[in-house]
Amino acid sequence: MVRESETKEKEKRISVCHLLPALPAHGAEQLLLDIVRKMDRERFSLSVCLISERGPLVGEFEALGIPVTFIPKKGRKDLSVVFRLASFWREKKFDIVHTHLFTADLWGRLAGLLSRVPIVSTSHTTSDPNIGRLGRWLDRILDRRNTAVICVSDAVRKYRIEEAGFDPKKLHLVENGIDLDRFEASVPREKVLGRLGVDPKRRWIAIVGRLVPLKGHRYLIEALSLLAGKFPEAGILVVGEGECEADLKSRAALLGLEDRVVFLGLRRDVPEILRAADILAMPSSREGLPIVLLEAMAAGLPVVVTRVGGIPEVVEEGKTGFFVTQEPASIASALGRLLENPDLAGALGKNGRTLAEERYDIRKVARRYENLYRSLLARRASAEPTRSPENP
Repeated sequence: MVRESETKEKEKRISVCHLLPALPAHGAEQLLLDIVRKMDRERFSLSVCLISERGPLVGEFEALGIPVTFIPKKGRKDLSVVFRLASFWREKKFDIVHTHLFTADLWGRLAGLLSRVPIVSTSHTTSDPNIGRLGRWLDRILDRRNTAVICVSDAVRKYRIEEAGFDPKKLHLVENGIDLDRFEASVPREKVLGRLGVDPKRRWIAIVGRLVPLKGHRYLIEALSLLAGKFPEAGILVVGEGECEADLKSRAALLGLEDRVVFLGLRRDVPEILRAADILAMPSSREGLPIVLLEAMAAGLPVVVTRVGGIPEVVEEGKTGFFVTQEPASIASALGRLLENPDLAGALGKNGRTLAEERYDIRKVARRYENLYRSLLARRASAEPTRSPENP
């Protein structure tokens, strides 16, 4: 019987280059970091290439032995980056290039036309208001260059077919996942909250994400003002940074909530913050399959969310959380139910943790990535014409 180690030795390592604009400590980039940590490095050789800037996660990839190469794009219309990327990929002889986020998808697929390397892209969301008509047209045209597109939720997959006009045969559903080990209790709640400089006696509602309009922070702050009289102990921990920070702080002050709405900025200790919180709120107007939603479930939190994107594929009403609209009264009603009934909140959080363990373990996601890469290369090899010794 051939041992697994002997089988691995006979297999050629598959080389994959992940292309991204940069490596900030955001959801998509953290997801990739968690995935590569769990991939079989005896069978896969991994690299990262960046085209906009570097970012705080570069060191963590390099600490895993994954080289990070910066091939800077010199302006929005720098076509030279296409040729430089293609040259780099040909030089390194990558088997697959995997692009993430629109900027990398666009330039990476153009470079793929020159390098002939198979291109896999991950689609993290549905419609993006920051991508104009030209961008959507280019996205659809360049879809022909994709060997495969990973959709992180069924809602994203349906959008790609029905609205963006993508070839359904190229779409593969691989839901996001999380590293459950990061959500095991390690630091006591009181110590975490003390380190954050907030009152440990309060019941904290966490909201995690960029401070931009589509995330609905304003509606959550207004919901808290509606709860202020009945639940004076409730407060909000705002994790993230963005364009709306000044406006949100002004809104909280206007409503007399300065001491109950705490802005923590961009954090790397989100698992500990979630474990120290009581509820996760996500009153977004658009999502794909939010990583923080899965993280909150792994942390055992009940969730209060809007029915957008892939969220309804995860949350079950009354079992793991509650659905709301962006109306402050709707959000306040759901939060009030959880604040006045800790047993209900605990039961929903426990159900969420079970779901995270059964369905969203990052190890399963890593195996799905590996299997997809292998199947794509096997299909490519079988489609190539066989060359005889006389006609090499």
